[in-house]
Amino acid sequence: MSSAPRTHSRIGRVTPRATAAASATASAKDAAIAASATASRRPARSRTAVATAVGAALFAWVFLVFFAGSADRAYVFLGLSYEAQLWVYRGLIWVVPPIVFFVTRRVCRELQRSEAIERERIRAEGEAAQVWTESAIRSGR
Repeated sequence: MSSAPRTHSRIGRVTPRATAAASATASAKDAAIAASATASRRPARSRTAVATAVGAALFAWVFLVFFAGSADRAYVFLGLSYEAQLWVYRGLIWVVPPIVFFVTRRVCRELQRSEAIERERIRAEGEAAQVWTESAIRSGR
C-alpha cells in the first residue's frame, strides 16, 4: 500500500486523478530521501572534505612512523642498508601525507559534486512528474 497522502474530492471520496498526482509527488520525495540517507554515510558528507583529507593524511603519517619502526626487521630479512632505509623513511614522512591529503580531498569533492548532480536530477524528475500529472488532471485523462 502506498504511503502517499490521499486527496479527497468535495464529497469525501478519493478521486483517481488526485491519488495519481499525490503518489507521483510522494515517490519523488521518497527517492530524494533515500538518496540523501545513502549519501550521508559517505566520508565526503562530513562538514568539509578537508576534515576527511586531514584524517587520511594523519593516518598515512602514523602508518609510515610504525613502518619505519620496523626498519631493523627489513635489515635482518632483506639485507637492506639500515641507514638508507632511515633516509627513505625520513623523506616519505614529508612527502606521502601531503599527497594523501590532496588525493583524498579531490575524491571527496568529486563525490560531493556527483551527489549534487544526482539531487538536482531527482528534483527535476519530481517537478516533471508533478507537472505531467497536473496537466493530465486538467485535460481529463
